[in-house]
Amino acid sequence: METIESKAPFFSIIIPAYNAQEIYLRECIDSLVRQTFEAIEIIIVDDGSNKECADLYEEIAQRDGRIKVIHQSNEGVSAARNQGMDYAGADWIMSVDSDDWIELNACETIYETLINHPCDLLLFDHMKEYANFQAKQGTGLIDGTLYEMSNINTKETFYRRAMGTPNQGSKNLSTIYYYRNK
Repeated sequence: METIESKAPFFSIIIPAYNAQEIYLRECIDSLVRQTFEAIEIIIVDDGSNKECADLYEEIAQRDGRIKVIHQSNEGVSAARNQGMDYAGADWIMSVDSDDWIELNACETIYETLINHPCDLLLFDHMKEYANFQAKQGTGLIDGTLYEMSNINTKETFYRRAMGTPNQGSKNLSTIYYYRNK
């Protein structure tokens, strides 16, 4: 596993963006460039945005050498994430929506977890903010349990979480994930 001191990024953070609202995108990027763990690269995938937004992405990329912008025709969020993965230079990949932000120590906490508990896929809970309240988004998995991918039910659960399948029933389930780029 790479160390913090290496020149290559440890995390590639992919942001699919289609006509992203400036206020949210700037908050998202700010939460990433200010991480206490700096061995990251940020890949904004412009999914066919209008010229004004595409120019905004380029302007934002000028503020930090770790930010790259990739432009493509509008193909949808999954294709944008896949395109970002094609350009990812890190072994660990994270996807963050353009209107999301992460805690300033999130990458450091995740790095420490990965060093202390080696794995190929790491899922975790997060908070979803609404105008008047917050709701915890869980993974739908039992914390601390080792899941073997040979089990078809486990594979389906991981697939649904990774692909952002809509929640079933009253459970709020997370689609945030990290995985090793192999």
